[in-house]
Amino acid sequence: RRWMARGLPSLLSSAFALTLPAEALVTTLAAPRRGMAALAAAGDTGALASTLLDTRPYTAPDWAEALQAPNERVELGRLPTPIHKWPVPLLEDLGVQWWIKRDDLTGFELGGNKVRKLEFLLAEAKAGGYDCVVTIGGIQSNHCRATAAAARMLGLPSYLILRTSEPKPRL
Repeated sequence: RRWMARGLPSLLSSAFALTLPAEALVTTLAAPRRGMAALAAAGDTGALASTLLDTRPYTAPDWAEALQAPNERVELGRLPTPIHKWPVPLLEDLGVQWWIKRDDLTGFELGGNKVRKLEFLLAEAKAGGYDCVVTIGGIQSNHCRATAAAARMLGLPSYLILRTSEPKPRL
């Protein structure tokens, strides 16, 4: 089996629970994007993943040329998200303008800004021929939920290694 994992060294110093697979979590969380609920209910998430979630070319901004930016992504969110002025009377009295980047409007209900990195990581997984995704996080990790949902949308099983706050057992 080929799998993709990020952050495994953090596992060595943490108590964790292994959740295999993440299917039960994802069944209800993956549905909201682009009418996926009806397809998920019918068990046809693969058809949607192969038509709406294809890998798209990506051109990094000029300032990122030296960063070895990826050249493709999977379109998971509605990007770019808007920037709204947020009126805060005390700040306005001081002549300060406050602006907010609305990543809650990506259309990816679980992730906010997490959808941005997942678009690139999952494109890499697809391009590399990986057949599942492995990630690590805390027991209530939004990153893990978003990764599991996005992987499911692409038809990839996901495996979550979840850290708990319970102490390590004594040997």
